[in-house]
Amino acid sequence: MRRPRWAGGLSHPYASGGWTAVGKDAASNVKLLRWVIIVGLGCSAPEPPSRTVEQGRKLYLFHGCAVCHGSDGRGNGPMSRNLNPRPRDFRDENAYKQGRDVSAIVKTIEQGTRMDGGKMPGYPHIPEKDRELIATYVVSLLGEE
Repeated sequence: MRRPRWAGGLSHPYASGGWTAVGKDAASNVKLLRWVIIVGLGCSAPEPPSRTVEQGRKLYLFHGCAVCHGSDGRGNGPMSRNLNPRPRDFRDENAYKQGRDVSAIVKTIEQGTRMDGGKMPGYPHIPEKDRELIATYVVSLLGEE
């Protein structure tokens, strides 16, 4: 007696809820499954910003960084046209005078860039934790279009 075939070589379901592949279709099913997994991994949606980055973005706006650097960090805030040199575009990896890592940006926020000939004043009154979160947000902008 011939067993019924369900779909593409799948035999009847196991009692545990699984399916069995039979015959030559088993190998092709495994190949197809591998292909679907590989393609699926390559097409995953971008991750949403982390909670830390989002907190940093809010603090960036709250502490007025956007006035000079722009709401999206492009260096095009409302005050930027009155400043020479213009504020940094955080997406440009060459724009970071004191380094592109969080600790270097925290230091820049605290001390400013005037000691290097820049115009940005220091903001030591911003709490250390806030400076770290803002710096994390700024680092997240690096390389964005």
